[in-house]
Amino acid sequence: MIFDIGLDKQINRIGNLNGSSASLGVLMGNTFKRNKGRAWALRKRSMEIWPEWIKQLSTKESPLEIKTPLIALARSQEEGKSMERLCNERKDCGLEIIRRNAKLNLVEKWPRTEFGGLVSHNDGRIDPIQLQQSIRLDMKDLRISEIAENIISIKRGLSKNHFRWILEVKDEKQYYFDTIIICSALNSEILLKQIGYEIQLEPVLGQVIDLEIQTEGFQWSDWPAVLQFNEVNLIPYASNRLLMGATLERGKTASKDALKEMHYLKGNCPIWLQRAIIKNKWYGIRSRPINRSAPILETLENGLIVATGHYRNGILLAPATAEWVANQID
Repeated sequence: MIFDIGLDKQINRIGNLNGSSASLGVLMGNTFKRNKGRAWALRKRSMEIWPEWIKQLSTKESPLEIKTPLIALARSQEEGKSMERLCNERKDCGLEIIRRNAKLNLVEKWPRTEFGGLVSHNDGRIDPIQLQQSIRLDMKDLRISEIAENIISIKRGLSKNHFRWILEVKDEKQYYFDTIIICSALNSEILLKQIGYEIQLEPVLGQVIDLEIQTEGFQWSDWPAVLQFNEVNLIPYASNRLLMGATLERGKTASKDALKEMHYLKGNCPIWLQRAIIKNKWYGIRSRPINRSAPILETLENGLIVATGHYRNGILLAPATAEWVANQID
């Protein structure tokens, strides 16, 4: 049996969120800058699997789709040239060059394209809350049970049923499993330390604001699913509503100054966006491995699998991570 402690338990709760519930669901696989190594291989594989997942998980009750495209604008001449090289190298990945000073016709005189950029027709966004709801419906159909209790301890040892692992929750209640998958973000470090393994993770905080545009009759018809400008993701989701989010700072405390800087796009915010009203805001905490690349994917011993520390790419890398875990179990 497999015990999954990675799913968020509180969907739709606004405030300090962890994991997928705080995510914007941005999928940036094809625009990854490197062309080799594990990081690129995981992203490439995930983007190959995602359409299959959409078909399997989407239902009438909880429809799923990847909204495309994604537009990323360069912040410097050097980055613009790098994006152009990327488009030329990945012609089969749906990338298209935005030339310097090209007119995008998204909003008059904005955004700035002085350094160019790129359009990724296969990257974009998936709604993270809908995704979790679809996964839970699928789990229900497969008769997979959830145990919404905090793990107090992990122990080795054979139980009367000869399972390898014992998980203890409150009131000394125990569960027995052949295989456990540790995917509990920052708590993974604490759980693994109990059985002699040291991994180091640090919290990294991202903030999101939900904006209401005050311009009468404002429409997003020409906008992409995701626009990246000055390291900030801008995501239109209703006739006059916009989500704006970015990974901003280390630690667990949200900075008002960092939020303000994000809102004003580091001094490049147009007037219509400056005047937008903040209707909601929240922040999420991610786990980032220290002195090693993200994510941590390791089989430490028989039946002990670690899949954590995805940093900013938890939803993007979910399919490739799940495939890797499944192969370890096999």
